[in-house]
Amino acid sequence: MELAIPSGDLRFVSGFVVTAGQMNSFTLDWDVRKGLTDPVGQAGWFLTPAFRLIDMTLYGSISGTVADALVMDASCTSDAEGNGNVVYVYNGFNTVADDLGSAGEPVTTAPVRVGESMAGAYAYTVSFLDPGQYTVAFTCQGLDDDPAVDEMGVNQIVFAGQVNAEVVAGQGTTNDAPIIQ
Repeated sequence: MELAIPSGDLRFVSGFVVTAGQMNSFTLDWDVRKGLTDPVGQAGWFLTPAFRLIDMTLYGSISGTVADALVMDASCTSDAEGNGNVVYVYNGFNTVADDLGSAGEPVTTAPVRVGESMAGAYAYTVSFLDPGQYTVAFTCQGLDDDPAVDEMGVNQIVFAGQVNAEVVAGQGTTNDAPIIQ
């Protein structure tokens, strides 16, 4: 398969600071769901080169569980392996959830899987987040979300539950953020 970069450029969507006299550690983060598309009528795949550069000394993560009822709802379109069960992470508390490709798209997404260490609960972890306030929203229709199209209003993705979580500067904290209905 051919892979093309339509813009011809690789770019960062976040800035970074290198501090003199200190060790610097960065991670390059790229959301495959948003960055790799198979456009209709085009040969090959397109790479959308929007990378985040994360200062590892200040990052944090959010993890939690999703209520069984939300994952097993009749409206779910996830497959037998659970692909399509996804959390979307947005800047700010109480942010209205929107799909990929929209004006209000998420900072990142992460899969929801049955957690071996969590006694079979549906769990998620979102790593490499800048300090701040976030809204984490769950959908079991993630397979229906085309990153190149804003589905809101037509084939709208339904977000079944959400929770607020905060990442604290310099602590690399993991927040327990369960999503229930």
